[in-house]
Amino acid sequence: MKVVIACFGVCLALVVEAAAFTPAEARRVYGLIATNASASTVLEADGFVFMEIKWSVGEGEEPDECELSAVQDALEAYIAVPQTPVVNSPFVPALTDWLLPEVTYQMPNVKSAVVKKNEIAGVHRDVYAFEAAPLKAARANAVRQQEKRQMKDKAAWCEALRKYARTLKTENDWRQFYVMLGCPIVNLVKGAQARDFGKSVKGCEKGLAELGVITSWNPEQSFFYSTHKGVLWGDRVASANSIFYPLLQLDDGGAFARAKELTKKKDWQKRPQMILDELAKTIIANPYVAEKWIYLGGVLLKTGHPLEGLIAYIQGAKFDEKNRDAWTGIMCCCEAAGLMENASGLSWFLKL
Repeated sequence: MKVVIACFGVCLALVVEAAAFTPAEARRVYGLIATNASASTVLEADGFVFMEIKWSVGEGEEPDECELSAVQDALEAYIAVPQTPVVNSPFVPALTDWLLPEVTYQMPNVKSAVVKKNEIAGVHRDVYAFEAAPLKAARANAVRQQEKRQMKDKAAWCEALRKYARTLKTENDWRQFYVMLGCPIVNLVKGAQARDFGKSVKGCEKGLAELGVITSWNPEQSFFYSTHKGVLWGDRVASANSIFYPLLQLDDGGAFARAKELTKKKDWQKRPQMILDELAKTIIANPYVAEKWIYLGGVLLKTGHPLEGLIAYIQGAKFDEKNRDAWTGIMCCCEAAGLMENASGLSWFLKL
């Protein structure tokens, strides 16, 4: 839990001017309730909070400063409340913790008096009486601040996500972020290798396992890619370093135009193979056009081949990382293929 103490203000001197709080009254009340109570117990009675505070003076330290520090620590422990479990977060715990607002509150000015002094072997075990009202008010405020950490709607989570994303600096920060977000597939699109994000963040195991399904996909078992072997990026060796650099043909013979025209017809789903054949021709002629891959992904998804469509959409996103249609297609294919962690993560990725 991230807690910021904005101000310390503790009055250690005996305060006698306020009728509601006097050292004599504090000692009287403590004498009545302390008989059967453990000395280390925090006791509350008649507007007082009694605490045993342990402190000692180290070499070169000032006694007053040591005592003040111990009192402040005790009051902070009294006011602090246990971290509220976040039950409505759509993210893994690691990311949720970063997105939550800091718990901030002010330590009040508190009247105090020492009602019992005890020192053994240089260790003080003094019992302090504190004015209860401001301490309880500060603790109630801390509870309210904790409740604010429970952001209830998607809009609030998304805004927190944007705010956190703006703090990311390095490429590795972003890769870690996408894994925590639940869509490590983004790293795959952006050129990261599996080894770069193979170390799992707690709660991200499913997303990474789904990524393994995608990266181990075999085109030889594909409905589309096994037929059109020249389509897949990287499947032909055209240079010494085994990277696919096809000879670009600016003229695809009208294949892409015909594919788009066929998709406009109402009965196109009855003959999807004609569209796929045309898309294969235009992609082989020039695979560097994101729109072609997006068309291909859409046809494969609609004809019941989401994993193959996913490969096409990924190619489209690689050529145009800002293309929302490509990312939406990736999300839809993940969902249709049962890769739900990545599908959910991508829905938040699109909200960014």
